[in-house]
Amino acid sequence: MRSPALQRAALLAAVLLCLAAKTEHADSVKGFDKKSYTVSVQAGQKLTVWLKSNSSFAFFNVTPPGSGDAIWVGSQEGKEKAFAQKLEQAGDYEVEVYLARAEARRQGKADYTLTILLD
Repeated sequence: MRSPALQRAALLAAVLLCLAAKTEHADSVKGFDKKSYTVSVQAGQKLTVWLKSNSSFAFFNVTPPGSGDAIWVGSQEGKEKAFAQKLEQAGDYEVEVYLARAEARRQGKADYTLTILLD
């Protein structure tokens, strides 16, 4: 039987592991500004990204390491504001939040919460 201190340490380690796998970023974009987030992924992990915004013109892209081509282009996915995919390539993926071009030209602004989850 484990001591209470050891049980608390194990529970704390489990909680920290869960928290490290999920992050939330609350911010805003205006005009042509973009906000980028780097996510370090191991091969075989599932990356899930959700975008919640007060603007229907806010989108995000997901770009794999060493590539200029996004594997998810939010503005081409319509109203879908969630990405989930098991990734075969390890490395640093970039998640970039931005406004649609027409809204950016009008200097529109969007507040958002971006949630990133690694399984």
